[in-house]
Amino acid sequence: MKHFEKTFTLSEDFPSLARLVRVRVKFFWGVLFLGAGASVALLRAQPVLPSFSGTVEARYASQDAGAVLWGARLAGDRLVFIQTLQYFADPTLEDKNATTTAPRLLTYGRRMLSLNPYDRYGVMYVASVLAYSPPVNRPDEAITLLKEAMKGDPGYSRYPLLLGAIGYTQTEHAAEAIEMMEKAVKDPNGPSMVKSILAGLHKKEGHYGRAAEIYMSLLNARDKHYAERARKSLMEMEAEGLIQLR
Repeated sequence: MKHFEKTFTLSEDFPSLARLVRVRVKFFWGVLFLGAGASVALLRAQPVLPSFSGTVEARYASQDAGAVLWGARLAGDRLVFIQTLQYFADPTLEDKNATTTAPRLLTYGRRMLSLNPYDRYGVMYVASVLAYSPPVNRPDEAITLLKEAMKGDPGYSRYPLLLGAIGYTQTEHAAEAIEMMEKAVKDPNGPSMVKSILAGLHKKEGHYGRAAEIYMSLLNARDKHYAERARKSLMEMEAEGLIQLR
């Protein structure tokens, strides 16, 4: 019965199989460590979200509330953005009586904001469509969405830039755009572009004194392009008799 007494070792008796096992074990640990490293990198890259304080509409409750309860607000926000694109392409998918004006676009924008206050791309997309898409043409809703976005992300300069563009192109909203942009330029180190647009908007609305004040503050801007533009604007305003420089 000596053959029952023999012991087998994987490396000696099955060398090919042993090599295969070692390779697969190394591959497994490599994938494991790579996945762990990628997960840590993604977590570090994600913004720290404030406590959820939004409201959830009944028709979207299961999806949006589920994203909050499961700790998947960023994933939920991206899903809402995809749904926004689908809705704008064909609003009748959600409401058979809807028209091409997509009446619930503002609601979709607010859903994204409630899940992720830093979803800048989503907000800019919806606000731009609301303000400038001919079938939609609801700049008042665009301003509403931008106002709400600026409360949670006041340092993002493109929000006041879009507000300024709306004010320039749609005079009836100029006063509201100016009010919000004035809040954005309180920071002395704020973007010169925003200040320049705000000064031009004040000039267009006949607020020459305030326009001159902002242009004066731009004369020492680090971006020489805006400094030179401000200097020329001041000279033009003085030549037209709108202001008097000392």
